[in-house]
Amino acid sequence: MVFSSLNFLLVFLPLFLISYYLIDTKLKNICVLFYSLGFYAYGCIDNPHYVLILIASLLVNYIFGLIIERAVKTRKFVLTLAILFNVAILFVFKYFDFFIDIIKYLITRVNFTSSFETVMRIERLNLVLPIGISFYTFQIMSYIFDVYYKKIKSERSFINLSTYIIMFPQLIAGPILRYSDVKNDIEKERNVNRENFLSGLKVFIFGLGSKVIIANQLSGVNIDVNVFEFTSLSASTVWLESVAYGLQLYFDFYGYSLMALGLGKMMGINIMKNFDEPFKAVTAGEFWRRWHISLGSWFKDYMLYPILMSKKMTGLRKVLSKCVNKSFGNFFVNFIAMFIVWFTTGLWHGAHVSFVLWGLYFFVFMVLEQIFISKIVKSQRWLGHIYLLIVVIMSFTIFSNENLSVLIFKLRKMWEINKDFLDVNCINIFRTNLKAIVLGILFASTLPQKIYGLSKNKYLDFVIILLVLALSLFLIYRGYNDPFMYFRF
Repeated sequence: MVFSSLNFLLVFLPLFLISYYLIDTKLKNICVLFYSLGFYAYGCIDNPHYVLILIASLLVNYIFGLIIERAVKTRKFVLTLAILFNVAILFVFKYFDFFIDIIKYLITRVNFTSSFETVMRIERLNLVLPIGISFYTFQIMSYIFDVYYKKIKSERSFINLSTYIIMFPQLIAGPILRYSDVKNDIEKERNVNRENFLSGLKVFIFGLGSKVIIANQLSGVNIDVNVFEFTSLSASTVWLESVAYGLQLYFDFYGYSLMALGLGKMMGINIMKNFDEPFKAVTAGEFWRRWHISLGSWFKDYMLYPILMSKKMTGLRKVLSKCVNKSFGNFFVNFIAMFIVWFTTGLWHGAHVSFVLWGLYFFVFMVLEQIFISKIVKSQRWLGHIYLLIVVIMSFTIFSNENLSVLIFKLRKMWEINKDFLDVNCINIFRTNLKAIVLGILFASTLPQKIYGLSKNKYLDFVIILLVLALSLFLIYRGYNDPFMYFRF
C-alpha cells in the first residue's frame, strides 16, 4: 500500500488517525503497532508468512537486547549471534541467489564443475523479497549495536520496541531511525496538538506532491527512451535519460521521506530529515552527507568507525607509520575501510553486480577527493558544482542499468562527442517531457524554498497546500500512483 494511493489516503490514513486520536494516550503505541502490522500485511498479501517472519524477528531481537545488556563475559558472543541472525535473514531473501549464481559462474569458467558437483546442484530459491527488509533489518541492528555500546538501555516493553521498528510511516523505505532519537516520543504519553497535526499534514502534502506531481511525471522520459533499441541511442539521449532518472529517484525518495516525516509529526513522533538539498554539494562526500542521510550515518557509525578503530587496523596503521610515514598509514587504513563500506553500500541497494559497481564508483571518487579533488573544488565552488553534477549523473546511469552490456554501452556513449551527439529522438523526448524535466530541475534547486520563504502569509500558505493536494489527488485518480522506487531495496 503506497502512500500515494487512494486506498491509503482515503481509507487507511483516515481510519488510523481517527483511531489514534480517540484512543487513550497509554494505548497509542498499541494502535500504531496494530495498524503497522495491517499495513505490512497488506503489502505481503501474496506471502502472508512474511508477517510471521517479521514478528519472529522482533521477538528474537527484543530478547537479544535484554541479554546483551545484562551479559558481562558473553556480551560480544551474544552480539555476534544477533548480527548473524539478522544478516542471515537478509542474506537468504536478498542475496542467496546472487551469490549462488556468481559461484556457479566462477566454477564453470575455471572448469571446476566436476570438483564442485554438490555446489552445482544447489538451486536458486527465487524468493520474493519482503518489502522494506533492508531498512528494518538495519534499524533493528542499530538498536542492538547501541545496546551493546551502552549508548542506550535495552527496551523492556516489547510493544515500545516493536512500535519503533515497524511503525508504518518509515517501515518500508526508512529513514533508518535510531532508538535514541525516538525513545522519548515512543515512551511518553503523547498528546497530539493541533499545531503538530497541521505542520505534519503540510509536510505530508508536499511529500505527496513531490512524488506524484514531479517524480511520476519524470518516468515518462524513461518510458520514451525504452521505445528505442539501446544501441541506437545517442549520447545526448543517454545523458537526458540519466538526468531524468536521477531527478525521478530524488523526488520519489525525497517525497516518501517527507511523507514519513509528516506522518510522524501528526503522531507526535519526530522522524529525522533524510535529505538536505543534496544538489548543493560540490563533492561526492558532501553529496552523500545530504542524500539518504540516515543510511550514510548508519554506515559511518556502525561500520566505518568500528573498522577504523579495530585492533587489526590500529596495528596496521602503526606498522605503516613506522615503515613509511604517518600520513601513508592513515591513508591506507582509511582506503581499506572506505572500500569495505562502499562495497557494502552498493550491495545493500541490490543483489546485482551493477549495484556493487555503483558503490565502488563512489569509493573511487571519495579516494580521489581525499587526495586532491576536494582542495580544488572547495576553492572554486562553481567548478565543484559542475564536477559533482557530472559524477552524480553518471552514477545514475550505473544505478539504473542492471544489464552490464547496456551499462557499458551507455557509459561509453556518454563520452562520444561527435556530430551525432544530439539527434532528433533526443529532441522529441525532451519536448514531450519538457514540463516534467523543467519542474524537476527547478525544484531540485534551492529557488522554490527561497521564494516560498519570502511569504509569511498563512492564506497563501493554505492555497498552495490545497492546490498541491488537489493536483496530487487528481493525478492519482488518473492512474499516476507508481510504487516508490526504493520499495525494491
